[in-house]
Amino acid sequence: MRRLSAFTLGAMLCVAGLAAPPLIAQEQSQESVADAARKTREQKKTAKKEGKVYTNDDLAAPPRSLTPEVQVTGQPAQSGAAAEGQKDKGPAAKGATAPAEDKKDETYWRQRFKDARDALARAEKELDILQRERDQSQIQYYSDPTKAMNEQLKRTEVNDKQAKINEKKKEIAALKQKLDDMEVELKRAGGDIGWSR
Repeated sequence: MRRLSAFTLGAMLCVAGLAAPPLIAQEQSQESVADAARKTREQKKTAKKEGKVYTNDDLAAPPRSLTPEVQVTGQPAQSGAAAEGQKDKGPAAKGATAPAEDKKDETYWRQRFKDARDALARAEKELDILQRERDQSQIQYYSDPTKAMNEQLKRTEVNDKQAKINEKKKEIAALKQKLDDMEVELKRAGGDIGWSR
């Protein structure tokens, strides 16, 4: 029995020895976490705030008026008699400058042709989109059987899109004709045909 009790005593000591270090380490880690928390609080209390705090006093005062002031430079407004005298000269003065305004230079023609080509390109893109939508509506599946049957028989959606496509084709034809007419107009005005490119 002594042997058995010595053996039991030895086993208990081994178990107690193996179980004790984790308990001691756990207590030490709890103390170190608590110490770390205390140290952090102390550092926060003693730390100086380095960032500048802005207040309304630091900001500039807002402008008195939200609308901008308009300053007119040049001649002040004239009296009624003087203004009438200049109105009489107006058409004659305009007649003298009219030939200069009628002359259309290269930038005018290039801008005009650019605008016309942009409108034509935009219309062609819209036509492409309409054609895609029409093709999609021809193969579209309707979950509602009544709607599907109506579309198969009447084809209203497809016909509506086809009408829009026809209108867009007419618009494109008109824009192309406008470009051709502008080239003729440019030749008549004596401009270089290269300005239309």
